[in-house]
Amino acid sequence: MKAPSSLTGPILTPGGTIPHGTIHWDSSGRITRIETHGVPIPHDSEAAGRLICPGFINLHVHGGLGADTLDADPAALETIAGDQARQGVTAFLPTAASASRGTLEAVCSAVRGYRAGRKPGDPGGAEILGLHLEGPYFNPARAGAQNPAHFRDPDWDEFEALRLASGEAIRLVSLAPERDPGGGFIRKAVAAGVRVAAGHTNADYGTMRRALAQGIAHATHVFNAMPGLHHRNPTGLNALLEDDRVHLELIPDCTEIPHVHPAAIRLLKRLVGPDRICTVTDAVSAAGCPDGAYRLGDLPIRKAGEMVFLESSPAERGEGRLAGSVLAMNAGIRNLVEKCGFSLEEAVRTAAANPARAIGIESDKGSLVPGRHADLVVLRPETFEVVATYVRGVKVFGNG
Repeated sequence: MKAPSSLTGPILTPGGTIPHGTIHWDSSGRITRIETHGVPIPHDSEAAGRLICPGFINLHVHGGLGADTLDADPAALETIAGDQARQGVTAFLPTAASASRGTLEAVCSAVRGYRAGRKPGDPGGAEILGLHLEGPYFNPARAGAQNPAHFRDPDWDEFEALRLASGEAIRLVSLAPERDPGGGFIRKAVAAGVRVAAGHTNADYGTMRRALAQGIAHATHVFNAMPGLHHRNPTGLNALLEDDRVHLELIPDCTEIPHVHPAAIRLLKRLVGPDRICTVTDAVSAAGCPDGAYRLGDLPIRKAGEMVFLESSPAERGEGRLAGSVLAMNAGIRNLVEKCGFSLEEAVRTAAANPARAIGIESDKGSLVPGRHADLVVLRPETFEVVATYVRGVKVFGNG
């Protein structure tokens, strides 16, 4: 049977929703045209009563279904890619928590080997765009659920070796700016085409402002693992929020103990608007698994319902004990709409167009316009259930 090269149904485009449309793509997996029909026409059974959206892009995800990026195993990456596709994610950055140089080198080699052996759109799942190194250049005072035994100052020679081991696939590195006071590492990374994010940091306002001038343009899970806002002694968060160049990762899990309370998310939207926010999951290996014991790198963690905690004190459900999340991307988008005051179009932008722009791939991904990749997700808008996911025009997930 010939693979489909079009879908008919309601289509979410940058100009709004086309109620009756058909999106077409060519054999290279790029969108060729989007037709608008003045009257309803028969929909594809897959898209009937549903919404065709741009595929989601997850810039920060450690794992799922028992697999962790730090496993440094192509099979683990394949598991994560398949799990992401089920959530409507068409492209993502597997994220490595802080670890030894040897472990990170193995992760980089695994990502390089996986990408070399797989064509985009293969049935394995979402496309791996590259790698996000979340650490190891962090402040122990803001360790969160990372192992401070692995924290160290930014080392350009080490990072360049990792970058080469990955096949120059590191797209994003998160660090505490106070560990690079002269900004030399930040400037070199930016010059090499790597986005630099502020995260797990105790930086004050002045330190963060200098880091922004040196090239930081991204915030790792905003509000988390950094000082909060202060009206008299402004913090690094104040600087991140007021700089329009900065994209802000947000984990909208909206659980009993949320990463960010819906009230704070609503305030964030008022302060910066929806176009600087990048929805991420920060999901760990326990995502999609039964409650129980798992690992985040070399740290033991425990999944309990919709949350995951450091195993050292799973009953201590308080600040500092959360260990990533078990959030699915489509559930995060649903939370933004149902609990945080976002329209459906705004919520989808935080998961598609905004992250594409944040890492400089907006000419290929993030919105449904001719010339860009046919990365599509078919959603049931009333439930946000993913019906199908297409990567460059190839179906990588279907839910009947």
